[in-house]
Amino acid sequence: MDIPVTTIATDRVEFPIARSGSSTKATSPIPLWERWNDYGIALLLEGSVGSEKGELRQALAAFAEVERLGRPDGPLNLARVLHKEGRLDEAVAALRRAAAAGAPPWTVGWLSGLVNKENGHLDEAIANFESVLDASSPEMQKRGFDFSRDYEVINELGQTLFERAKMERDPSRADRRTALLTRAAGAFDRTLAVDSENVVAHYALGQIYSLLGDRERAANHTALHARYKPDENARDRAVALARASNPAANHAAQSIVIYRLEAPSTGPFPAHAGGAR
Repeated sequence: MDIPVTTIATDRVEFPIARSGSSTKATSPIPLWERWNDYGIALLLEGSVGSEKGELRQALAAFAEVERLGRPDGPLNLARVLHKEGRLDEAVAALRRAAAAGAPPWTVGWLSGLVNKENGHLDEAIANFESVLDASSPEMQKRGFDFSRDYEVINELGQTLFERAKMERDPSRADRRTALLTRAAGAFDRTLAVDSENVVAHYALGQIYSLLGDRERAANHTALHARYKPDENARDRAVALARASNPAANHAAQSIVIYRLEAPSTGPFPAHAGGAR
């Protein structure tokens, strides 16, 4: 049976033969820390939904090596992995090391906001997200960075303000609660100025205006959320049908994929087999 094989890429390494007593070592033009960092990022990105979280233990080891090589990318990316694993105290320590090593303050602020939010330190998280949105420096201008319109950060700020407002339950704190809800609404309005169909913003505004007693606005945003929200049932059904009809694609879509190097003894040979991950 002929097995169809497609060559996607090739590489070649030549090992020179040295005389006895001498040694020859090939070097890469890419710095060692960068290769470790790219490897760690690939491991981290393998899966991001539910229990499919990628190869996080291996990613931790890779980023630890980057930190050992003296790069701020190491502790910064360690914080990403630790946050993904729910090891928040360790993530905080890694972010402190990253900041001390000179990691970009906007990235440190973003990750610190996420960690503080999950830790329940909402006031600190609000300050973190606002620092990212307001950030400006010669380096950022040189690199063309402007996060003031980044609606992922804006939505996190709005959600954190909303959660903070819910903590003001005492009737004597009603004014403070209203002020926080108003700030949250303002944040989500900033998102809609960038993306008018943003379902996160419309859903949150429907809830916020309901709590503020503005029924008309609440109903409007609730209706817009229902209009723009993807049909998750239809999407999940389409994905399930596609996976069931194509075992090769279903296998390749897993978080961690191991391909066969030879055909199984029974059954059709997978179209994707013949190579190694």
